[in-house]
Amino acid sequence: MKYKVYKPVNELVDIVHKYFVVDSIETMDAILCLPNGGNFLVFNRGLQGYHKLHTGKKFLIPGNFFLTVKTRKARQVFLDLKKATYPIICVELHPIGYYKLFNKDSHHLNKDNIELDADIVNRYFPNLYKNATIEDEIEYLNSRMLLLYHSHGHERENIENILDKIKNEYHFEVSVEKLAEDFNCSRKTMERQFKKIIGITPKNYIYIQKFCQTFLSYMKDGKSLQQMEYLYNDSSHFNAVFKNITGVTPSDLYKDVVVNKNITIYQMLE
Repeated sequence: MKYKVYKPVNELVDIVHKYFVVDSIETMDAILCLPNGGNFLVFNRGLQGYHKLHTGKKFLIPGNFFLTVKTRKARQVFLDLKKATYPIICVELHPIGYYKLFNKDSHHLNKDNIELDADIVNRYFPNLYKNATIEDEIEYLNSRMLLLYHSHGHERENIENILDKIKNEYHFEVSVEKLAEDFNCSRKTMERQFKKIIGITPKNYIYIQKFCQTFLSYMKDGKSLQQMEYLYNDSSHFNAVFKNITGVTPSDLYKDVVVNKNITIYQMLE
């Protein structure tokens, strides 16, 4: 797979993690996307296929612009390589990105991939893929997404302070009860806000974020399970979480990714 990565403008860094531009997938390996609470806005141009969880559940890829489903399990991407026009721009959104960009509840993204409303496409992205270079396309996207974001008049959400504390102070080692105490609210209120803004409960958010960070340390940084046990009770606990999310053991996936190189982890692409 040939691709390029672009960072968003500063005004969008709390919404967009990166722009992932696919130039060609003629020789694409299998791609595995880890769950982290976020999702993608895909400006599709006829690419067909589906996402599949290890449970067997499939999510068909719409042929037009669409938003990907939010899942609590890793999903593998299977694509028809013959029918698309390139490049295809994918916008990786932060967990709070969809809510901030579209001002809509995120919980309905838990069921399936959904096509972007035609009104949104026509109003905000009418000239996408009509610019001279991919750099011009990214500049256009930055400006149009900012326009969409500012149409809602957003202020910083309180949940953003909670997300910051989970990551930077607690390092994904905190209970929902402790967070509710820290922010002087009930657990029920916090769960309701997480479901609305992130799309999942705070417990599940911490669960998948902790897994994602540990997984990348294991795969990318070469840390052993023993070095990472501070995040889990023991290696058996980590193995159980790993298999629940990916469907395989750490050693089996490590072999596919690092040794045999027949699976690509999206989060490891730079």
